[in-house]
Amino acid sequence: MPAMQRKRSRKVKLNHRLGARRTRALLALGFSLIAIASWYYSSMQEDARGEYLVALADLPSGTVLSESNTSKVRIELAEVKENYLPANQKTLGATLVRSVRSGELISKAMVADPKTQDCVAIRANLGIAKSTEIHLGDQVDLWAAPQNSTDLIPVKIVQAALLLSVEQTEDPLALTQNSVELCVSEAEIRSVVNAIAQKYVVIAVKSK
Repeated sequence: MPAMQRKRSRKVKLNHRLGARRTRALLALGFSLIAIASWYYSSMQEDARGEYLVALADLPSGTVLSESNTSKVRIELAEVKENYLPANQKTLGATLVRSVRSGELISKAMVADPKTQDCVAIRANLGIAKSTEIHLGDQVDLWAAPQNSTDLIPVKIVQAALLLSVEQTEDPLALTQNSVELCVSEAEIRSVVNAIAQKYVVIAVKSK
């Protein structure tokens, strides 16, 4: 075989080997990328799931949730996840306000709001229109003072009460009045009732 042909043959074999190595390297890289993508997807799916409370038996209204009557379930609830109780120590101890069947996921609507569990709802008319900076769900203080009196200092009758609702009405003079429903402590009920009975001017101020 002439020398020129031998060189050409070696060159062809060398190119073939390099091409085969390049192909194996690309295949290895492709499989690695697929493996990384699969791991990332599975980890994202895992992160999307959360642990929620499920009833272990039929639970009547008034039941206090505990580790003995609930269990954890790990599922993905997507857009509705905010509607259900997460399985953590904060949710244990909550009180059911409606019955729950065995195996049923416990939603937030099924338990008493922890903000209102230890208070009583009461309504009072404000002598001055509610500030636009006060919104439903805010905590407010109520101050009361006798009408047409500049000598007496207003007294705080309610502190950091949860604002449940607001109603607006107009009196015969076309003045807007606010009636507010607040969740107050049992000790504050007497102060509010006394202020209403004596027709004090009541003012709502956003708690600091």
